[in-house]
Amino acid sequence: MIPRFVPEGKKFLPKVTMQKLRSLHKKEKSEKRKRYYVAAIKRKEGLSVREIADDVNMSVATISTWLRNMSTRGDAEGYGTRQGRPPKFTPEQLKELSVYMKKSPSAYGLDSASWTSPVVAQYAL
Repeated sequence: MIPRFVPEGKKFLPKVTMQKLRSLHKKEKSEKRKRYYVAAIKRKEGLSVREIADDVNMSVATISTWLRNMSTRGDAEGYGTRQGRPPKFTPEQLKELSVYMKKSPSAYGLDSASWTSPVVAQYAL
């Protein structure tokens, strides 16, 4: 069960040090995931959810959800990583498709002047 209240200060992610959070933030390449770590750092510093939301320019609801999820998991590493649906194309197929898409679909006998998702699906799948 996800708690409604998010601990703050040292009670928030008690097994994760500020040094660890800062290190994860520094190594992260994704701007969105960097915000997760900023939110965690600020919560550990004792800021309110509203203050954090204002600082990272996100809604209070989003920050609350992030912090509750982090608190429930008990760690911060890898937070925000989602599996999602597997891609329909391999990287090689995408590269090949990008070469074909330099020409108009009509060059390949398709009844369209521009590439749209349905036209790509018709051609590639």
